[in-house]
Amino acid sequence: MCALVGCATLPATTDPVARVRVLEDQYRAATANLDERLGFIYQIAALPGPVAVPALTRLFVAETELELKAELVSALYDPEGDSDGKLTLLTVAVLPDQPVAVRRTAIETMVALGDTRAAGLLQGLLSDSDRGIQEAAANALAQLIGVMRQDKR
Repeated sequence: MCALVGCATLPATTDPVARVRVLEDQYRAATANLDERLGFIYQIAALPGPVAVPALTRLFVAETELELKAELVSALYDPEGDSDGKLTLLTVAVLPDQPVAVRRTAIETMVALGDTRAAGLLQGLLSDSDRGIQEAAANALAQLIGVMRQDKR
């Protein structure tokens, strides 16, 4: 199982800050093994939000592999808390210099998180140069508006 999901040998501590440092280092060291790196992403995402989200953001900024960038974004769904940090990473992930697949994943993650503050980001994407991004943003915005209406009830 560990070979498939990148289990790490962690220090004998329950300190999430120490755990995330080890996991980040092991993620960076596993450059040739995509499955192992995915496992490290999931392990980081299982940590508390205030520790996990900044780590996922650091890894996202440095990552060049398309699939891993998208996984780092979708992993934001798992950690509890740090909604500000999540919104920051999503803001970076929808920038025009990111691959379209990563941008779409970020839009989907905005809806999955249900953070209505993302509505402003989505509105900005309605005039994106990529038609597919425009459509994805419009659909996501409609879903978030539905969430806002339910919250008012």
